[in-house]
Parts: sequence; C-alpha cells; structure tokens
Amino acid sequence: MGTAAAQPTTLRVGHFPNITHVQALVAHAMSRLGKGWFESRLGPDVKLEWFVYNAGPSAVEAIFANSID
Repeated sequence: MGTAAAQPTTLRVGHFPNITHVQALVAHAMSRLGKGWFESRLGPDVKLEWFVYNAGPSAVEAIFANSID
C-alpha cells in the first residue's frame, strides 16, 4: 500500500510597501535573498507568493477575488 505524497501548499501574502508593514517588507526581502524567515518555519511543503499593493482599494479587491490569503 503506497502513501500519498503531500501536496505543496501555496500561501499568498499581500502587503503595502511602507513602514507600517515593515514585518512583511523584511520577510519579503529575505525571501528574495533566499533566506526566507517564514519559509524556514513553515516547512518545505509551503510555498510563499508575495504581492505588493500601493493602495487599500487594490488590496481589498485582491482579498475579495481570493487572490491573496
């Protein structure tokens, strides 16, 4: 009897490029450098996709469209 391989999970993270979202800015930058803070803690079966929004309305649209988690 074989075991089913775990399907990778994608977590889509959106943030604004300003100081009020500094945690996401730093984490996103670390991911680009290959030193992902969240990736190392979430495990190899979780892939992060980063999205940057310049204004609230576009971020809200992305939430309503299920484009980000």
